[in-house]
Amino acid sequence: MWNDFLLPLLMLTDSASYTLLLSTNMLFGQYGNNDWSAILASLVLALLPVVVLYLLLQKYILNGIADGAIKG
Repeated sequence: MWNDFLLPLLMLTDSASYTLLLSTNMLFGQYGNNDWSAILASLVLALLPVVVLYLLLQKYILNGIADGAIKG
């Protein structure tokens, strides 16, 4: 999702209002000095709400996919 990264990167000037992707990007070092444990931990924390939401609404999501697959 390039637009979800580029537009906030260009528009947001205050680091307090960065999105999750921008905050994770700031963890990468300029010359390859990356703290991979912090980067992966932040990505897992960013992924958790999406997984929990999917698990809670899985029945409705699958019913919607199945209903949309039927012709007629």
